[in-house]
Amino acid sequence: MQAAWLSLQTVRHAYPRLQVVFAMLAGCAPLLTERLIARGGPSLNGSDRLTCYYDTSSYGPAAIQAMARLVGLDRLLYGSDRPVVDPADGVTASFRESFLHTNAAWLTDRLGAPA
Repeated sequence: MQAAWLSLQTVRHAYPRLQVVFAMLAGCAPLLTERLIARGGPSLNGSDRLTCYYDTSSYGPAAIQAMARLVGLDRLLYGSDRPVVDPADGVTASFRESFLHTNAAWLTDRLGAPA
């Protein structure tokens, strides 16, 4: 997941309007940008802010909240590992409403399906 996110960052300039949904919070790769920069990597400066979305499957409240602070709550989409594992508890109702319905509207509107 991290490799996919990093790969996209290297060619982002060639696809400025491309909208991408990363599964599993992109392996939390955006949270590692400080480490990337400290080791000589590019400063991403939120370059994916408006075009990348992150499905929350495989992660609990701590990772989800950290990603929301970094990329914005409006970039998170609900994802779970059902039927293998039930979704994590501990996420507030308003938080859940955002990534269950509101944030997915851009995708479902294009497909003609209700969010």
